[in-house]
Amino acid sequence: MRPRHCRNEVDVKPAAAREGVQKLLEGEFDAVFIHAVPPSDERLGVLTLETGPMGVALPSGSRLAKLAAISPLDLNGQALIWLQRDGDPDVRERVLGLLVDEGMILGPHRWSPSIATTMSLVAAGLGVSFKTPHQVVPGDPPGVVWRPFVGVSLPMPTVLVWLRNGASPLTTQLVAHARWYVAKKL
Repeated sequence: MRPRHCRNEVDVKPAAAREGVQKLLEGEFDAVFIHAVPPSDERLGVLTLETGPMGVALPSGSRLAKLAAISPLDLNGQALIWLQRDGDPDVRERVLGLLVDEGMILGPHRWSPSIATTMSLVAAGLGVSFKTPHQVVPGDPPGVVWRPFVGVSLPMPTVLVWLRNGASPLTTQLVAHARWYVAKKL
């Protein structure tokens, strides 16, 4: 995004939800998109853009990819791939808790340094990863499909968070576009 009268740079950096909000409060980030409920803090502006189902990214050649939806029992013993900088332990614990409560037997945990590496590991058949639908881009990388869960409901919000005071003109414009997006969906 760029105002017509000046050139702004947008530098996109990955960060998990807790880490992103902390960096926002420390002034390192201007805004963050997270898949979690942000902490209650009057300094933060918060806008939920959408809420979508948590599902699973699978290797397209796996037996599970042939299913229309995945039950917790289907995942018994599967290697689970997580981001190394586990800044979203609340989400991880919520997902695992619900699936284990429904009978899933945990497999090994593997850690990845980035979402791109996570998806490459899934494509290589080294495990599965819990994702929302828009986190699994068809063909990028090839060999990964997304499937919803059946028998459990895991709604996951996509939230824009920014500092209310001191927002840059670019952040103000981003928030305005996000509000327009939400209003258009209604």
